[in-house]
Amino acid sequence: NNFRYMSIFFNMTRYRTLADAYATAAITTARAHGALSPVIVEAHELLTARGTTSSGSDATNAIGALEQLDALVHEFTAERSDLTERANLIQSADARTAYLLSTAAGRIIDITVATMALESGWTYDEALFAQELEELLALQRPFTAAQSERVALLMNELAVLDAPFTVGAISGDLDSNFTEPRVGIPLHIDPGPAVERGRDLIIRALRDTADPDQILRDEFEVFFHDNGNLTLVLPGVIDLSSPRFGRDPETQSLRDLDQQAINSAFSTGVEDNGYAQRIVEWTEEMVSTGVIAPGTQTTIIGHSFGGDTAFDLASDEHFNGELLDVTHTFSAGYFSFPQLEHIPARTSALTTANIYDLVLLAEQLSHVGVRPTDRIAYAAIEHGTNRTTRLLNRFRTIPLPRIDISKERVRSTAPNGLHAEFEGGFTATGVGHHQDEYIDYLERVDDVKIEQFLSELDDEGFTSNAVALSIDISDPAGRR
Repeated sequence: NNFRYMSIFFNMTRYRTLADAYATAAITTARAHGALSPVIVEAHELLTARGTTSSGSDATNAIGALEQLDALVHEFTAERSDLTERANLIQSADARTAYLLSTAAGRIIDITVATMALESGWTYDEALFAQELEELLALQRPFTAAQSERVALLMNELAVLDAPFTVGAISGDLDSNFTEPRVGIPLHIDPGPAVERGRDLIIRALRDTADPDQILRDEFEVFFHDNGNLTLVLPGVIDLSSPRFGRDPETQSLRDLDQQAINSAFSTGVEDNGYAQRIVEWTEEMVSTGVIAPGTQTTIIGHSFGGDTAFDLASDEHFNGELLDVTHTFSAGYFSFPQLEHIPARTSALTTANIYDLVLLAEQLSHVGVRPTDRIAYAAIEHGTNRTTRLLNRFRTIPLPRIDISKERVRSTAPNGLHAEFEGGFTATGVGHHQDEYIDYLERVDDVKIEQFLSELDDEGFTSNAVALSIDISDPAGRR
């Protein structure tokens, strides 16, 4: 029973070894049973004849031997059935495995095929296609007409699976729901120091938020780690670069600027954030169905509105406490500074802000009583002072020194909170807000406090291999 709830992908070596042992034992028992069957039948016949033709002790001995043989046959059959049942039981998909493989819970699955699916970013049935194609291509040529037709069909199916998900300008689906995830490229982080592995996790997550194929316009992403941990990856709004009033008619996505993000900007909870509410609903469904264990250790990584949503979720007692245990949360490109004080003490939080991020600056200015980041003011002071110095130095024999005000700093807002401001790039298309600006900063930052945060991600097991699933968060009330 201890292994009944174990997923294929978790504790893989142990799981596969045990399943193989059961399967091998069942096969060996079956072969032994088959080899002994003719002998058992013949012995039955001889002993039966001896018992009916003999008398006295010979007949009694024959009947006793017959009873022992029947008991042995019964024991042999029961052992074979037990081994077969154990082999099937351990290869039946539990709720978590079924969700990761997009198949039915309780289905008997082939471990090799399941492993191929999880490592390749396929569903179980898609991996079956790949295995069947491999077996067909290994057959002796020429193919029969039926084989050729089947090969062509399977190759076409796999080609469709490898194609990008984005179709034209539409990158979402009204017909999907959050109980039927879409499988993406799995997470695999190379061995190395803990701080570098933690850094790689956040960089991978930020890159996914910018990838319209990995996360569609009506989705967020979840890394299901092989140790049971979760990482939630939350992208920002879909209508920042192409503003429109109202919900996107093609997807009814809750990642909407005027319908969700603006309302949430003045709140630090989930009650004004439909994006966060939908994630809470998904989590409740996963916990109730056994896909996720209550209290699972979780980290949340968000960009822009996704960063706001990450902190709203971490601040919610129901989500972070009753449903999950959020140990770390990270925000890039959102004015999350006011939210830090609402994060519970057991959750480590890091916000990052490019001082040239115009979107973040606009968010900051929208908060009454909050002044713009002083780093921009410092830059203006530095520039003006040095121009004056350059002018005065034309008339001085001993030149005045230039001033160089640091535009980067990391502040500890609480024992569990960090706020990092940095001087990133600025492009006309990204207005300093693009994920690449934050990735560049993470790649070079060597602040001790930030490196400790990154190391903790590895220490807590968030850098282990993971299946990447994209979850639909369309507004159910807006579906056609």
